[in-house]
Amino acid sequence: MEIRRADIDAGSDSDSNGSYFELQRNTVLDDPNILRIAIMADPEVTLGFLLAGVGYQKDRFRNYMMVESETLQEDVEQFFLTVYRKPHIGIIILDYDTNLRLRTVLQRCNQMLPVLITVPNKSSLTTYLDKKDRNRRLRQRDAY
Repeated sequence: MEIRRADIDAGSDSDSNGSYFELQRNTVLDDPNILRIAIMADPEVTLGFLLAGVGYQKDRFRNYMMVESETLQEDVEQFFLTVYRKPHIGIIILDYDTNLRLRTVLQRCNQMLPVLITVPNKSSLTTYLDKKDRNRRLRQRDAY
């Protein structure tokens, strides 16, 4: 698709063909050279990333899953393997609880991309911070 400067200047906000920014947005979404981020986390963490603009949906595929305690294990594993195998996914963000649920599946994942990142959620934050603090103290003790 070619966009000329004259086409942009001639358009108006009420133009039925869409604005320049809509054309730009559609072009960027279809670019195969762009690696995307996928999110699998509890609703609060997922919603935070969606509000930051990370989410998208195209051709009946969306790059996020809100994992709750009622979510079936099979559904969690199937969605993870789906996004893990997508060539345009460069990062998969998992919350701590989802990471624990996918422990056996993650052991078989050895590709360089996508990169798997685990973030704490509200329920696991104290455990995460305690573990981090314990590791920091051990490093300090070993340094002396």
